Amino acid sequence: MAQPTTGRQNAAPRRLALALMGAFLLLPAGCAYIRTSSSAEVAALPDPDDMVAVPEKAPKSTVSPEDVAKRVDRLVAETEDRLEQEQIEKAAAAYRKALALLLAHRDEAKGETAVRFDRLLLRANLAGVRIARLSGVLLAGETRVNEMGLAFNKEVERWLTYYLTSGRGSMTKFLERMGAYEDMIDAVLAEKNLPADIKYLPIIESGFSPYAYSPAAAVGLWQFIPGTGKRFGLTINEWVDERRDPVKSTYAAAAYLETLHGMFGDWSLALASYNCGEDRVSGACRVAGTKNFWELSLPSETTDYVPKFYAAMMIAREPELYGFYVEPEPPIQVERIRLDGVVGLRAFAELTTVDYEELKALNPELLGAYTPPTAIPYEINVPASRADAVRVALAETAPEKVYLSKAEITKLQKPQARGGSVTYYRVKKATPCRPLRENTGRPSRRFSASIRASARRTSSAPARSFGFSAARGAKGLSTKTIWTRSGRPGRSA
Repeated sequence: MAQPTTGRQNAAPRRLALALMGAFLLLPAGCAYIRTSSSAEVAALPDPDDMVAVPEKAPKSTVSPEDVAKRVDRLVAETEDRLEQEQIEKAAAAYRKALALLLAHRDEAKGETAVRFDRLLLRANLAGVRIARLSGVLLAGETRVNEMGLAFNKEVERWLTYYLTSGRGSMTKFLERMGAYEDMIDAVLAEKNLPADIKYLPIIESGFSPYAYSPAAAVGLWQFIPGTGKRFGLTINEWVDERRDPVKSTYAAAAYLETLHGMFGDWSLALASYNCGEDRVSGACRVAGTKNFWELSLPSETTDYVPKFYAAMMIAREPELYGFYVEPEPPIQVERIRLDGVVGLRAFAELTTVDYEELKALNPELLGAYTPPTAIPYEINVPASRADAVRVALAETAPEKVYLSKAEITKLQKPQARGGSVTYYRVKKATPCRPLRENTGRPSRRFSASIRASARRTSSAPARSFGFSAARGAKGLSTKTIWTRSGRPGRSA
């Protein structure tokens, strides 16, 4: 994964400082601004002659840079305290003093003191962003209308603070991953005439990972649970899980969100429904007698979900304003090749000279090592740069050397267990879950292993389960099926 260069990282705080310094020096003079509401308006910028000039060099001072850093630290702390007390004007005053001191003495700082100055610059400017948002002010760089009805309040600010501090590493990784899928999602949303900002939803759903899996059995970029995925046309069986297909799941998510917005006429309620279900949101609206999301009584996860999305959206729209300097992953470029039979992925990769791991990565919906025998013909993704060569290789190779025979397909659908029969276990409600001993396969007294680990011990090949742990016990859990070595579900005994 590409990482920002060291030079860009070192320059980030200073560039951010200069941008915000200009904004806040202009605020007292009545600088135009953009309000953070759905009815945003952009006024004319002030005449350049009226702008406050920033001196390139500050006069020499007898105050040491170390003393300046201590004073700035106190001013930034005061800024943060004033913000917590919602004293915006006093916070802005302390912020301006801190920023002026930092910029006036930045050339005097050397070594560790210079590093401390950079950190103080970033910290001060994060506080400056909060002042700008709470004041209803945005830098006049982004002028497009926000179609999602962006609200900025203390709940949004709480999540914004999280992403700028302890969640910063995760947000950086998510913004990098977004580059691989952004163009594709933009195209789907434009085709469906939906707000472009919906593309930021996978940040909080999956971190832009098609393999993301939640405790509620939600899967993929858009985190569909099985019932909703099937409802919007996604195939889910022992061979494929199209919730992990970036393109198909994006079309399904667009259709679902369009349906939800049509029901409520409000994007905050549509997003809440995407998280906890439209029936629950409808019920909450009836009980509260309002369709204002911020006044509804909803599950805590959903109460956090909407402000969390708004905070992620604000950062993703203007990452550099918040000090994120990332190099997005390049867009995934694929072409779909029609297959008129079942192929093994490794044999197909060898035949077409496509890297096997790359082929698997481009087809995350395939759960095993074969294309599904239940879907013939089947379209497989290959690198766009190799598509023509793949077509030539398939055209020049006899079909019987490309596709599995009927006998092989039958065997694939009804595999025989090697080295003995497969053992199935039922996990009942209110029964402590006891994993198996590694050698004997009998119940163990230890409770630290998972069902997945226990299943693996009964087979020479990896097994899969629905991923619940014996460490939590099995109380309240219904019977689960342990998956066999063939990658297909076994019977619940």
